[in-house]
Amino acid sequence: MKFTVTRDALLRALRIIAPALARSNIAEKYAGRLRAAESGIAIYLTNLDWDVRCAAPAAVAEQGEIWVVRDLFRSLPWPVLGPDIEFAVRKGTLSIHGAAGTYTTQIQADPGMAEPRIGAKIIATLPGALFGQLIRLGSIAMAGQTEDQTTIRGVWLRTEDTTLVCDAWDGMWLSRASINVTGIPAFRLALPAHAALTLSAAAKLHEAITITTSLDHATVTLEAGDALLTARALAAKIPDTQAATLPANLPIHATVQADLLAQPARLAMPVVGTDHTTRTRLETREDGLHLDLPYAPNHGRFTGFSATVPATIMDAGMDLIWTRQLVACLGPLGATTINLSLGRTRGTWVMAQVGQINFVARLGSVAGPKTRNPLAVEPESATVQVA
Repeated sequence: MKFTVTRDALLRALRIIAPALARSNIAEKYAGRLRAAESGIAIYLTNLDWDVRCAAPAAVAEQGEIWVVRDLFRSLPWPVLGPDIEFAVRKGTLSIHGAAGTYTTQIQADPGMAEPRIGAKIIATLPGALFGQLIRLGSIAMAGQTEDQTTIRGVWLRTEDTTLVCDAWDGMWLSRASINVTGIPAFRLALPAHAALTLSAAAKLHEAITITTSLDHATVTLEAGDALLTARALAAKIPDTQAATLPANLPIHATVQADLLAQPARLAMPVVGTDHTTRTRLETREDGLHLDLPYAPNHGRFTGFSATVPATIMDAGMDLIWTRQLVACLGPLGATTINLSLGRTRGTWVMAQVGQINFVARLGSVAGPKTRNPLAVEPESATVQVA
């Protein structure tokens, strides 16, 4: 096998699947594959739960396919190798040559992983930017999840009657984004973290995203230009819990512009430092919404931070919430106007209309109860392809 690919074409393909290349996703059962054909090259990243395929144009002199060391695509300094990069295989060794030098690595044994099934029946077409924003907002609470051997760190993507919903939570912290749709059959997917982020990034770059299903309805495929994600359809595994639903007659204590509240929350970060347990007090006052970082022994040289944000105050309310959750929730909302419901027992709820997207988030109150994670499911096969 021998081919030459431009640095820009290679970097573009690797950028699209950057979440799958993140260090946290590199596991012992991860493998990489290179395939060269007349039309160009394809880069595969595979483990037991997911499969990513990237395509790039290349000048192919000799066709072929090989398996390579699992972190090859993440480890090498591709941007500085030169404008053109040559891959060549000789006697079980892959050489990667650029103007800056040559790397060599041994070819790996074929792990025997099967090709994924691709959707065959189109069930919906949605604007790419809208769908990408839906995934981005619905996955905000994904940052609070912990990854272990029994659960997927990721999001749910599903339909409910005439609504397409994306949400995630860690038992205390919920983020949910939804849009009204018509004519989409019911489906439910569990997307790993890297798959959700890859799909969101790819969707925003293309005019539309197409949703298809396999003939046996066992898998659902989401395609945005050169990004293709195929995941197994799942049965519902969400128990009936109050943490998963918006409480009835939820009182609104304040209305505020998200970026105006996000700014002082970010300014408090030097006080927070690396402490993930730092709490922030949000309280309604006559002159606006007051944010206060109370003193804690582990704050270091800073003893606290406080600020008042212009807001429309509806009622008296106060809650203690995790500082990092507040920053992560408000950031993607930009200048959107949000409604806040502050409650020590039910948590702080953030509600907003972001264009066509209805967004709801529950920030875990420091004093509130922690419920079982209703999104905890056994690992399922999820396939991401970028063709």
